[in-house]
Amino acid sequence: MAKKGAARVKANRATTSASGAREVMAALIKKKQESVTDGAIQVVMAIASVTTLVTVDTTQDPPAFEPDDLGTLTFGDPRVGLTNEGVAIFKANLKILLPAIADDIDEIPDNANLNIGDVAKFIQLSLQTA
Repeated sequence: MAKKGAARVKANRATTSASGAREVMAALIKKKQESVTDGAIQVVMAIASVTTLVTVDTTQDPPAFEPDDLGTLTFGDPRVGLTNEGVAIFKANLKILLPAIADDIDEIPDNANLNIGDVAKFIQLSLQTA
């Protein structure tokens, strides 16, 4: 609690000058941007953790993944290779990556016929409303 109070005092002092206020605001925005996600990379990572057919390279910005049309495929597509049981494992892994929306992730059916892009959209909306 003392750290938070000290940070506020520091921020309030910095707001006495226009440039100081802008610097504080820029730092606050940068910190939030670093923690905001639409969930897409977590979806790809959770899939890649279940099947060797999907790979993700997070050393690039933005991250690259194979197959590159993953969002148009289903979990059961031969290029993804998940079964219904694999989708359940994907969901368990995704909940570890996105614990704030674990209840929403639980609502996703354990069905390999689901479109991955639809699941990613659901995750994005869940994060926006969390």
